[in-house]
Amino acid sequence: MSLARAFRTRSATSLARAAAHRASSSSFHSQQQQRQQQQRQPRPSGGGAPPTPQTPPQGAASPGFAAKPFQGVPNFSSASANAPAYQQRFEQRAQQQQQQQYGGGGGGGQQQQQQQQRPPPQQKQRYAAERGGDAGAPKVYCNFAIHKSKTAVQMSAIKPTFELLPNGSKQKKRDGAMFLEFAPVAAGAGQKQYDWSRKQSISLSPLEFMELSEALAANRGVNFFHDPWMGTSRQGETTKSLKAEPMPDGSGGIFLNLTVASGGGRVEKLNIAVSFQEFAVFRELARYLVPRLTGFSEQFEG
Repeated sequence: MSLARAFRTRSATSLARAAAHRASSSSFHSQQQQRQQQQRQPRPSGGGAPPTPQTPPQGAASPGFAAKPFQGVPNFSSASANAPAYQQRFEQRAQQQQQQQYGGGGGGGQQQQQQQQRPPPQQKQRYAAERGGDAGAPKVYCNFAIHKSKTAVQMSAIKPTFELLPNGSKQKKRDGAMFLEFAPVAAGAGQKQYDWSRKQSISLSPLEFMELSEALAANRGVNFFHDPWMGTSRQGETTKSLKAEPMPDGSGGIFLNLTVASGGGRVEKLNIAVSFQEFAVFRELARYLVPRLTGFSEQFEG
């Protein structure tokens, strides 16, 4: 009898404890729900009872967002009213990021639209890239001139030409050249006044320019013959011949003689004496310019 009574007493105690635990848990959950509802409700600035939250009618759009949801993107505008405050804030941030990404009033859509409407490279920039220069940089003109009593000659370099490849790199299309212009002295003018309207010119390739420099340095003359219309129907109309030879006195200077024959039997001859110092500058220009006229400077220095 004592064992049965003890068992019944222990069973009743366990049941009482379980009931007390359920009541305590129910009270805790109800207090937590009330606390969450108070956090979701806005607090009045002037005191008094908090306003009753108004639920928008079914099917109406949430304030501040479009009624039509984004296609292919989850719609967070219909958040549950019973969701915690941190979940609502997360849903609002996610919806704002989606609007910015897909152009719904944010800056992201405008940036993507501007990138799509960006114009292609201008023709000026393309031409500058092909010539090995910068479109925004100012042009630089430079020449080396020699003036004597009857004739003047000035030398200037022409850059090589490059073409743009589809991958954005550049490939050499044509070598540069050394451009020589001869002008006679102006009739009736003062000393060293030249008539550049009657100038004659010839263009030397990098190979010819270096041969002219090194052959004269070795006390050996050279002669170059050019026909600008070679290979066309106008072949032979105009021919140009540049002859260079060292001075016979052994001073180290050279003579440059340009002969231009045009239609009608017209022949113009221009010659000039180049001193040793001037020829030394000529040789240094050849050493410096030939690697650049061939385009290798763009590969190793660009």
